[in-house]
Amino acid sequence: MIELLFVALLTGIVVKVTDTIIDENLDAVKIISYTFAILYGLLISFVIVQYPSVAPLWIGIIVGVLLGKKVDALPHALGILTVFVATIWSGIPALNYYLIFVFALSSYVDERIDKYLHGRKTISFFGKMLSMRIITEITALIVSALTGTWIIILALICFDAGYLAVTHFFEQPIRRMARDYEKNRRVH
Repeated sequence: MIELLFVALLTGIVVKVTDTIIDENLDAVKIISYTFAILYGLLISFVIVQYPSVAPLWIGIIVGVLLGKKVDALPHALGILTVFVATIWSGIPALNYYLIFVFALSSYVDERIDKYLHGRKTISFFGKMLSMRIITEITALIVSALTGTWIIILALICFDAGYLAVTHFFEQPIRRMARDYEKNRRVH
């Protein structure tokens, strides 16, 4: 169980670093976004293959993101392709397709809400809560409670912790690095 929680945390970190490199268009480290995308694809595949009770969460989130058309950069497409290829290569475990559907739906709803709220000047407290993509977290909590499989919500919390850690502690330094790089590049 500790291994799964560590992998989930690491996956959150790697996904957010990839997001930040893509969002900031860091040409100097663009290759890292592809490398990290492959890495997070392998990490997610590892979870799917080794921890079938958590697999519906991860697969459902990927399906929801794909349906929500949130794969907007080549590195993320590479990451998802890596998940599928590595999972097929390693062997697809027995899966709960009902739970995959539930998590795909919750992830899709999160993405639609985010798209709706994006760019709005004023958002209510409720809107701010929804913009944090909490539908999937609530769904994971309910599924964990109903099934007694608490590792589902714990894995999601660890992923979110890694993702948010990069957001809060490293995103600003990465942005400064991008601005400095671009400024120095224009000078030379």
